[in-house]
Amino acid sequence: MDRDAILNRVKGLRDEIEFLVRENLAYDAYYTHTVKEQHLYVARMQRLEQIKTELDDMKAGKFHEINE
Repeated sequence: MDRDAILNRVKGLRDEIEFLVRENLAYDAYYTHTVKEQHLYVARMQRLEQIKTELDDMKAGKFHEINE
């Protein structure tokens, strides 16, 4: 990946992180949660872990193909 592609990927990941965090904060604001909401929360947390792994790999010099 060239520098521009890396910067674009990092920007995209940052935007996705912001969205996931906002959604999880909204989830936490409610006292009752449906099973569907709980599953979505777990899926968002798993995606955040995937993003963390991808960023750690980028830091180590390993680059994933952009899956968009």
